[in-house]
Amino acid sequence: MESLAGSICVVTGAASGIGLHTALELAEQGGTVALLDVRQEALDACVEAFAPLSGDALSFICDVTSDVDLQRVRGELEARFQRVDILVNNAGTAVFDYFEAMPADLFDRVMAVNFGGAVKTTRYLLPLLRRSKRAQLVNVASIGAFSTAPGYSSYGASKYALRAFSEALSQEFPEEELQVLTVFPGGIRTGLEQNSVAILGVGDAAAAADETRGGTSADSAGKQIVRAIRRRRRRLFIGVDAKLLYLFERVAPGLLLTLMGRWVRRASARAAQESASE
Repeated sequence: MESLAGSICVVTGAASGIGLHTALELAEQGGTVALLDVRQEALDACVEAFAPLSGDALSFICDVTSDVDLQRVRGELEARFQRVDILVNNAGTAVFDYFEAMPADLFDRVMAVNFGGAVKTTRYLLPLLRRSKRAQLVNVASIGAFSTAPGYSSYGASKYALRAFSEALSQEFPEEELQVLTVFPGGIRTGLEQNSVAILGVGDAAAAADETRGGTSADSAGKQIVRAIRRRRRRLFIGVDAKLLYLFERVAPGLLLTLMGRWVRRASARAAQESASE
């Protein structure tokens, strides 16, 4: 496996969940990690965790949908390091509701962060990645990029788009110039719920399902991502549920859509009943 000692790494959405634990593992492997997040307090709180690790960490308040923020970050990284070796596009948010009822601004925000944010960050930092002799771009999508469900129109669309963007780039650049890894997590115990909006019980049902099935820990997910980076892989499925859903989608996509739809509608109905009885 490739050594990451001395590598310059950038992780978006780095203050919690998969982003934080990927950043911690990169630092543990000897990388210098730039932590990007829009949440000042959360970012300040997590920086201390990097003190005992092999690599260094520096933090930037950054909204990945903001050209001004990304220009500032690029300028500071270029002045200090002249290059970026690894970029992990992980920043994400979610709104769970049926499309007809979802406010347009919320739908657009999910697309802007999950897809547009990854595109913008890549566009701004690509010149610095191109200066690296071991450049890697990591896009954290979701198993929802293969199969989605009612109430997931914005989140699913953003992840489908990110998957297409990521896999197109993997073919546009020779692997020795830029290795592109697309990550497809299943159920992960992360901080995404802190940046999400649940309406009409759809999101509540999804959150309850994640709690009951457990999911992969963010720490385990971060370690798996860094292992895939060191092996210069192109795809990574995290969790048994992600692998099974991918296989199911390949074998019986129509049946999977039917089952996912039934599951979400029933879970939403239960959540609505429980809410009404409180």
